[in-house]
Amino acid sequence: MSMQKRKLEYKWVILALCILMNFVCLGFCSSNKAMYLAVITDVLGIKRSLFSINESCRYIASALVNVFFGTLVYKYGVRKLTAVGFLATVAAMVTNAVAESVPVFCIGGTLLGIGLALTTTGMTGSIVRRWFTNDIGKYTGIVFASNGLGGALAAQIASPIINQPGNPFGYRQSYLLVAAIVAVTGILVVALLRDQPKQEMPVKPAPVAKKKNKGINWYGIDLATARKKPYFYIAAAVVLATGICLQGINSAYIAHLRDIGMSAEFTAT
Repeated sequence: MSMQKRKLEYKWVILALCILMNFVCLGFCSSNKAMYLAVITDVLGIKRSLFSINESCRYIASALVNVFFGTLVYKYGVRKLTAVGFLATVAAMVTNAVAESVPVFCIGGTLLGIGLALTTTGMTGSIVRRWFTNDIGKYTGIVFASNGLGGALAAQIASPIINQPGNPFGYRQSYLLVAAIVAVTGILVVALLRDQPKQEMPVKPAPVAKKKNKGINWYGIDLATARKKPYFYIAAAVVLATGICLQGINSAYIAHLRDIGMSAEFTAT
């Protein structure tokens, strides 16, 4: 196999790294956050409404990072930003493990928002667009789907630790275990990740075989044009409302299931 072909195939390593990033960071740090709610608030005597402020801090931090995401990537590159993201995510897990008050949990939430903004959907989507010229939507979808798989695995690992009989502080051990998993993943990802393919070897789109057209390719419109369309604001409002509903439910549903008597094993599953 020629050196050129080996270099061109490095995009598959990049794709695997993107899948791993979403699998671990979203799956272990975000998808199962509701498992911690009831345990932490009961043990530390914190009202759930106050504890949920740390989630608000997370999303505010993510939003601020995303506003400047393009500028940050242009200035520092995806590899350095990904390293910062993993550091912030590990710091968030450690902070939550030692926190005993709402302000400290809010610090953890802020760090988590920064970390996930630099290691998950926005970042991995950007990396895929840099390395692939064809079927970008397909590969991005594969990367994003790994979140659910990671969450399913994380639930089975974290739930027994969080709900240890006779140990009300098992959640701290779970946070520290997740921190270790994220740290190891981060070392691997940063070591293998590259900002973009070598410029001296441009990747040309593969020839497309003639086949029956199953639809059209839609490339969207630029933001300046979208702002002039009424449906842009309607869509934005729908996305915002959907996010509020889904994130609110996702943050609290496990605690509610526990409240009505369902077991920790069942709610985790």
